[in-house]
Amino acid sequence: MKFRQISLVALILFFVTSVAGLPAQSLQRSNSAGNKDPYGVYWKAKRTKKLRRLTIPERIAILDSVRTETLRDTVWPFVSDPGERNKMIVDVMLKTPAKEVPVLLDSMHTTVPLFKQNFFFLPSRDMEKVTRHLNSAIGEPDSNSRIFTSIPCANFKSQLRQNLSNCGDSLFQSHSTSFCGKIVFARLWIQQDSCEYKRFMTELYYTGRSTWNDVEFVTPPEVIQAVNENKIQWDPQQKVMFKDEQMPQGMDMVFYLTLTSRFRSFPFTLTPYDPDLHHENRLWSATAINPQLRLFRDMGFEAEKVGNNVRGITNFQFNKIKAAADSGTGKQVFLLVNSSILDTISGADTEYVAPRGLEYLHWGTHWITVDKIDTVNDRFTFWEYGRHREVTGVEQMKDIIAGGIIVSDYKPE
Repeated sequence: MKFRQISLVALILFFVTSVAGLPAQSLQRSNSAGNKDPYGVYWKAKRTKKLRRLTIPERIAILDSVRTETLRDTVWPFVSDPGERNKMIVDVMLKTPAKEVPVLLDSMHTTVPLFKQNFFFLPSRDMEKVTRHLNSAIGEPDSNSRIFTSIPCANFKSQLRQNLSNCGDSLFQSHSTSFCGKIVFARLWIQQDSCEYKRFMTELYYTGRSTWNDVEFVTPPEVIQAVNENKIQWDPQQKVMFKDEQMPQGMDMVFYLTLTSRFRSFPFTLTPYDPDLHHENRLWSATAINPQLRLFRDMGFEAEKVGNNVRGITNFQFNKIKAAADSGTGKQVFLLVNSSILDTISGADTEYVAPRGLEYLHWGTHWITVDKIDTVNDRFTFWEYGRHREVTGVEQMKDIIAGGIIVSDYKPE
């Protein structure tokens, strides 16, 4: 009898410790059935990186279940702890696409203030992230930013509308900055996901920070100060410019400097932004091919690298670029080229205010977006500096290319 009692106790302990060691997502609720279990739906979507593809009813079911269990505290501690449940709420909300946020709130019969009341148990940092996302997605009121005091709300919204209305075609870095890598990314993002770009920029304007694809961007305080005090001025040493050319203005400048602070090349990662040194016009803000590849991938694009930073791609690499640029592939090609040589063969050099010599001949110095490579008519068309240009003679482009990035898909987590 004593032996049986010991065995029973051992069996119970074994069961408890075994269950306690399992991840909470592996446990089914007794009142759920198959894939209708909100927790099962959540963990499957998280495991397969498809949280953004959850339906509105699935999101509501998950939020309701988590909130109910949190308030009633009906779940054993080793099955689902509060921290885990809070993470589920944050995941579901932050992974709701911006265009679906108004629908989600309407379907829940709630507003941002009511959401904060209903989920009051969320830690303040988590609640801040969620409310930032919600407010930016549904549209902030027409009030000026408390962060960027030199940029009126009207100017910000006007600039945002312009960027969205022409699908980023008017984005312009000017020849006085080295933002070309950030420019080609921004234009692609606007074309692929304009709602999230709008949400990101709105959140950045009002809070000085934003998150996308689990990457957090924070505008450095030195950038905020430089923008608010109008310290970012034209570099007097800059010789290359078109007539009436201007530097990026307002939140465009903020966006490019914020991206640069997150993605730039070593050793410039060790140096904070300094407007007096005109870092926006130096290698500090330039983007070599590896940081550019990381930018695309971290923001949700499937991308591969061809070549490198030094001119001299092979015939195989050039053929790969031409094949990817075919309109039937659905791919987008971005090339790192030598800017001064490109301007010479495209005729852009005739538009300069002052003559420009050939510079840094062995290196890629400028990012462009390929529009089309027409081998039949021997035409190479591309986008840069806010306009589309064309080069006659496809093969001569091979000699000025250092490398490139081929984007094949957009799958943010």
